[in-house]
Amino acid sequence: MKKIMVLLLVITWVSAMGQKDSIHGYEKGIEIQYSRDVKTNVKDVVIYDNNVTYIFYNNINIMLVNGYRLNRTIFLGGIVGLNNEFGYSNLKMYIMGQDPIKLKMYNIYIPIMARVKIIFHNNYTSPFFLADIGCRLRVASYNFLDAPFNYTELIPDSFACGFVVSPAIGIDIPIAKKYSLSLIVRMEYKKMKKNLLEEDIVDVGGSIGFNF
Repeated sequence: MKKIMVLLLVITWVSAMGQKDSIHGYEKGIEIQYSRDVKTNVKDVVIYDNNVTYIFYNNINIMLVNGYRLNRTIFLGGIVGLNNEFGYSNLKMYIMGQDPIKLKMYNIYIPIMARVKIIFHNNYTSPFFLADIGCRLRVASYNFLDAPFNYTELIPDSFACGFVVSPAIGIDIPIAKKYSLSLIVRMEYKKMKKNLLEEDIVDVGGSIGFNF
C-alpha cells in the first residue's frame, strides 16, 4: 500500500509538471510603440549659414509579432512593422525678411527583427524581459519647410539599412482565454550609415500590445 501511495504521488507530480509546461504553440500579436531620441550623434546634419543643427526624432511604430512559445518561459519570434520617424530642427532660418522658419524632417522605415522573450509567471500577471534585434530599412525621407512656404521635398536616394537592438521589460495582463495585453517600457539603440550619412541614436519609449 505504501508503494502504491508513493507511485501515485510521483505520477501526480509528473502530471503537474507536464501541465505547468503545456503552454506552447504559435502566438501572434500587434504592438503600437512610441519613443523619442534621448542621445544622438546624427551626422546627417542640416547646414545653413555655417550653422549646424541636430535632429531629435519622435518615433511611432506599428509592429506585427509572430512566433512560437516553446514553454511557459520562452517565446521566440519575428517582427515586421512600419516606423514613422519625425523631428524638428532647432535652427531658425530667416529668408527674405520673413519670420523664422523651422525645418521638419520625416523618415519612413520598415523594421525587420527577431525577438527573444523570457516570461516570469505569478498568480495573475506575467512580467517579462525581451530583446529585439535586427535592422531598419529606410524607404523614404522628406524635408518640409513650415509656413509660409509649406514646401515638401522627397530626398533622392534615401534608401538605407541600419542595425537596431532594443531591450525591454513589461507585463502581460490576461483579458480572456488565449488573449492578453502587454505593457512595455523599452530602450532602443539604432545605427545607420550610408555614404557620408551616419546615425548613432539611443531612444526610450513604451508600447502597448494585443496578443492572441
